[in-house]
Amino acid sequence: SNYSVSGSGGIAMVGKNILFSPLPVGQTFGMIAMNERLANVAISTPGGTTWTDWRGLALVPQLPAWRPGNLDLNTETLPKKSDVNNGHHTVTLARGSVKRINYTVLTSRRVLLDLTLSDGTPLPRGSKVMDHQGEMLTIAIDNGLIYLNNSPEKATLLIDVAGRNKRCSFTYQLDDQPEDGGPYQKMSGVCI
Repeated sequence: SNYSVSGSGGIAMVGKNILFSPLPVGQTFGMIAMNERLANVAISTPGGTTWTDWRGLALVPQLPAWRPGNLDLNTETLPKKSDVNNGHHTVTLARGSVKRINYTVLTSRRVLLDLTLSDGTPLPRGSKVMDHQGEMLTIAIDNGLIYLNNSPEKATLLIDVAGRNKRCSFTYQLDDQPEDGGPYQKMSGVCI
C-alpha cells in the first residue's frame, strides 16, 4: 500500500490568534477582525479571497509592500440581519509588516408591523409612532404598515392616530430568528 498526502496554504500567528489560509503567506500580510463572531464572511484581498473563521477572524495571506492594497468585504455573505459600517479598506504597508484590519458589523432587528385599530380599520397613513418614552421613531405607511429598523426585542409603541384625536399602544416581542430567514420579521396586531 502506498499513501500520499499533500497540501498547500499557510499558517500565521498574529498576537494570540493562529490563522489558516489556503494560500501561501507572504512577507507582508494581515489579519481581518470582525467586531462580532461571524463565520464564512468573504473578503476580497490582493492575495485572493479569504473567509472569516468561527471567531470572525481571517488571514490576509499577502499584501503589497509600499503601495495600496484594497480589501473588499462581500456584503452578500453577511447574515440577513447584518450590515457593515465600511466594507472597503485600503492599506499601505512597509515590507515585512503585519496589519490588523477591523470591520465593524452592525446587527439590526428589522420589523414590519401590520396594525389595525380596535374597530378593525387599518392604522391610517401618517400616524406618528413613538417609543414608550415618547421619542419619535417613524411614521405609519399605507394600510397600517409600520417599518422599524434597529428594533429592540421587546417594546411598547405609542401611536398618535392620524386624523383622529386618539392615541393607542401596541406591545410586541420578537422571535429569535425570522421564520423565513428574511431580512425583517413580519408581525400583525391590534393597536389598543
